[in-house]
Amino acid sequence: MLSGISLIVNFLRIFAIIVTMKDIMKKRWAILFFVVLACSGLGKTVLAADFQVGAEHAIVVEADSGRVLYEKDAKTPDAIASLTKLVTVYLVLDKVKSGQLQLSDQVNLSDYAFELTTDSSLSNVPFDQKAYSVQDLLKATLVASSNSAAIALAEKVAGSEPNFVAQMRIQLSRWGITSGKILNASGLPNEVLKDHRYPGSALEEENILSARDIAIVTMHLLEDFPEILEITKQTEVDFAGNSIHSFNQLLLGMAKGRAGVDGLKTGTTDLAGHCLVVTSIENGMRLITVILNADGSDKNQNTRFEQANRLLDYVAKRYHRRKILKKGSLMTERPFSVVNGTAQTLSAYVTKDVTLVLGTDELAPRPKQFVVSTDSLLAPIAKGEVVAYLASPRIAGERYLKKPERIPLKASQSLKKASDLQLWWRGLLEKLK
Repeated sequence: MLSGISLIVNFLRIFAIIVTMKDIMKKRWAILFFVVLACSGLGKTVLAADFQVGAEHAIVVEADSGRVLYEKDAKTPDAIASLTKLVTVYLVLDKVKSGQLQLSDQVNLSDYAFELTTDSSLSNVPFDQKAYSVQDLLKATLVASSNSAAIALAEKVAGSEPNFVAQMRIQLSRWGITSGKILNASGLPNEVLKDHRYPGSALEEENILSARDIAIVTMHLLEDFPEILEITKQTEVDFAGNSIHSFNQLLLGMAKGRAGVDGLKTGTTDLAGHCLVVTSIENGMRLITVILNADGSDKNQNTRFEQANRLLDYVAKRYHRRKILKKGSLMTERPFSVVNGTAQTLSAYVTKDVTLVLGTDELAPRPKQFVVSTDSLLAPIAKGEVVAYLASPRIAGERYLKKPERIPLKASQSLKKASDLQLWWRGLLEKLK
């Protein structure tokens, strides 16, 4: 950034000198000279910033750090269609994790859930019986976007879909998501649900969240239940003896397949347009890409996948993950002062690799710039003892959707408490300085 500012200043100085000349032709040459130089240097940054994905709303987030790598009108709530099911799946898996539900538990479909299976215009799977396992219904929800499966799971967890919606809203609020509106577990418009719509909601309403909200939901889903990727990375899965196929055309082996893609969810309604959440690995980064209402979906059914590919290409060329400190490395540039110790300083080592997502023109901060939980330690200290926490480093001025990770720092050696005589002598020397 500083080099760019210096370049502008030098351009202006040259321009100012030249335009003081009275020869009008020289003025024209000066203007041309300034334009050419500007385009050859800073113009690259301007062109990069001009990239626009073909969608009404979009965002790309690096999942581990929460860093936002691209966004377009990402904070405006809009219809999300079946992307709703990501919240539904999270709550179901949370019940499994807490022991309140088992993947093998059988779920009976209500008349309401079963009736939707007869509508051929809706995403569903071939239900030919009234009871299915939680595991099968999760697969149907994630892979085939089955609305009946999502509703059946909601009713199993909370007794009724409205009760489940209340739980969805509470969970979203815990994640800091308050600007949208959730009315059902499937993402279907109220005009489809009719009398089964959420009490008090209008016929023309449906679920709305922002692209940023969906990215946050997905971050939590992957962090708490990464095992879902074992399901969503498959182009087809077994559902109660039947093969069901994924709608995600970005999976390898599909029409728009891309290496590194392992999920996650599509969504479509008239109001939402064609929507998509993609999870993938690019340059060592775990990326979450959200597309809401892809441009031209009425003419091209694959436009959301094509736009996601463009966006991922753009991000992959400009960002990468870099290891700053290897697990076990001493933070020699950031020693701790020690109170009442036999030594007055101590180095600590990191307990895991410290990595950072960097742009091609960004420099990693030095360890001495890192934020730690304390600068001072109190003796005695045992070797290997956790003495402080390092906040995972960040690039100043950039946007992040999660708090920095706290990485434990451990003492590289033991330090005993100094004797009274040592402390007296140290104090005397300080006074004599």
